[in-house]
Order: sequence, then C-alpha cells, then structure tokens
Amino acid sequence: YAKGRTNIHQDEERPRSLVMGATTTRGANVTCVGDYERQVLDLCHILASHRPPSLVDQEYTAVSINTYHTLRIHRDTNNQGCNHLTALGEFTGGELWVESAKGKDPPPPSVGAEYEGLRGRTVQVKNRWISFDPQLQAEG
Repeated sequence: YAKGRTNIHQDEERPRSLVMGATTTRGANVTCVGDYERQVLDLCHILASHRPPSLVDQEYTAVSINTYHTLRIHRDTNNQGCNHLTALGEFTGGELWVESAKGKDPPPPSVGAEYEGLRGRTVQVKNRWISFDPQLQAEG
C-alpha cells in the first residue's frame, strides 16, 4: 500500500498504481524499464490507440495506470518527456491543478502554506486529454 509515498492522499480507498515503460529510478538519474513491461505491452498499445489525433505522433516512454486515489501536489521528476493525462471511468470530480506562470488559480485548499504564492490552472481531465510538463507542480 504505497508505503513511503508522500504524494498520495492516505485517507482514500486503497490506491493502486502501475507504471509501465521507461522511467528513472528514485534518487538516481538512471533510466530503467518497469518489471511489468513484457506482461502488459498489449495494454499500452490499447491505451495509446485511444489518444486524440493531436497526440498520435507523440512518442511516449511510459504509461501509468492509477486507481482509487488522487495525488497531492508534486512534480513527476522521474518522467521523461511530456505528461499526457486523462481520467477514465465513473467517478465524481476529475479536476487537475497544474502550475502555470500564466495561471490565475491558487493551488487546491489541501496544499500547504509553502505553496501560497504559486499559481496555476485547473483543468477537467475526466474523459479529456491534457498535456503538461512533468517538472511543474500538479495536484489532482
């Protein structure tokens, strides 16, 4: 159960996550391939086939599948390239806050005082694709 993960809201139903593809190891800048790569390669291709036309020519190095949780404010510092994200399924909500120099939205209320001056944009990701720099702060 996400032991040691500080970017997951612990008060929610048991989160499940699976990262497939190339990423970097935590604490080191070493590229590695997830253990599940061979077992779920078909799943990656199925998910990729549902990308919108604007993302069809975009290369991707990893796919992350998350269920039953939202993430606290964080940067995806181990990701390579741009993040492309959608939220699928039956649930309420579906908003993602992403840091942006041009944004006018403050971080969500759950964010601590150390992020008080930070601004971003809040976007709906339920059944809708968005792209953003993984080095930016995000919560959703």
